[in-house]
Amino acid sequence: MGKSRLFAPLFSLGISLLGLAAAQHVTIKYWLWDPNEEVGYKGCVASFEQLHPNITVKITQTGWANYWNNLLTSFVSGTAPDVFWDHVSRFPQLVQSGQLLNLKPYIQQAHLKTNIYTFNNLTKLWDYKGGVYGLPKDFDAIAIFYNKNMFKAAGINPNMANSWTWNPTNGGTFGQVIRKLTVDKNGVRGTSAKFNPSNVKTWGFTPFSGTGPGGNVGQTQWSWLAYSNGWQYSPGSKPGQWVTHFDYNSPKLAQTFQWIVNWQKAGYLSPYSTTTSLGGDSLFLSGKVAMTSDGAWMAGYYYSNAKFPVGVALLPIGPDGRKSMSNDLSDAIWSGSPHKQQAWEWVKYLASPACQNIVARYAVVLPAIKQASQLAVKTFESKGINIRPFYQEAANPKTAFLWPFSKNGNEVYNTAHSDLQKVFLGDVSNIQSYLDQMNKQINSMVQ
Repeated sequence: MGKSRLFAPLFSLGISLLGLAAAQHVTIKYWLWDPNEEVGYKGCVASFEQLHPNITVKITQTGWANYWNNLLTSFVSGTAPDVFWDHVSRFPQLVQSGQLLNLKPYIQQAHLKTNIYTFNNLTKLWDYKGGVYGLPKDFDAIAIFYNKNMFKAAGINPNMANSWTWNPTNGGTFGQVIRKLTVDKNGVRGTSAKFNPSNVKTWGFTPFSGTGPGGNVGQTQWSWLAYSNGWQYSPGSKPGQWVTHFDYNSPKLAQTFQWIVNWQKAGYLSPYSTTTSLGGDSLFLSGKVAMTSDGAWMAGYYYSNAKFPVGVALLPIGPDGRKSMSNDLSDAIWSGSPHKQQAWEWVKYLASPACQNIVARYAVVLPAIKQASQLAVKTFESKGINIRPFYQEAANPKTAFLWPFSKNGNEVYNTAHSDLQKVFLGDVSNIQSYLDQMNKQINSMVQ
């Protein structure tokens, strides 16, 4: 008993010190790039900090280009954020350079269920050599945004878009719609023999919703057209498997690109030079283009900024069916974080129904968890935004395909970006031969 009394003060002191250590306040730095989504994650921060009063989460939002430059610089300087958004195009570089923390031990210790992330084996995207280097935060798909007023003026029933078709020969019924929506400055539509392709007032369609060809991926630009024509980035590759051989020399891809080039020359698609200088989204919002293909993450932007009623339609059905890329972002932890356990608590919360349901109520993206994504669909609809075509495409395994990732992914992307600009500018006389050379160069980079 005496011995117990002797050590009692020391024991109590030990407990107190442990208590002080447990109560130590920690600030977690969290980086993201989309300003539209920031408000939703601020909601998650408020909820998380109530549950973890000793952890503060500081959000830093930076635009896409500066985001990656700043992130790479911060790795070198040792000032990187504890938690940050990761993209599949950058994942190979980050995981191979040792910048990402393996979450598998944390997942196992927490008995975390990862089967709640439903679409397209999302968790497999972040696997590498038996480890897990991110948890899914959302998913997306591609669809057609259209100007409802222009559809009405052209006498087009929006319901026909549920089954419209496309092919690289004559454009299918999707091509017919494009021609009807194209109007020259004399008011003549693209379906008339009197149409003047050199004097266009409104183009029927642009696949270049952004400001470029989309590198080697063409996510919103041409991937869905090429896949619906029977092409694949790397035939035989499985979900989550790194690509070691691309198929950019396929005649199916050359046919797809040739259609885009031909229809630009015919005046039905906005010229690449005009589109990329101004931005396809800007052309659409200004009424210069009647339709554009874009991602689910842009729905709120178009509906909020358009001065006309916006519609969303499924992608057309090609020779090989309807196809849409479905992509995912993850929340990753920097391997050099001094607060790994607290960072894990934040990532675990971000990947939970609690946070993803909060994000769903802001109607910006479709969260990765099925329950939350369904809530997001309803929230979008309550704001008058039709998001169901994206959800329908992503949920269908026969329709959805994944972003390809490989070694030297950023270099591969930039190489194709430069090469394909020449294709879409119409500066390439033989697209097939040109793609043969591009394919050899890219494949030498991914072996």
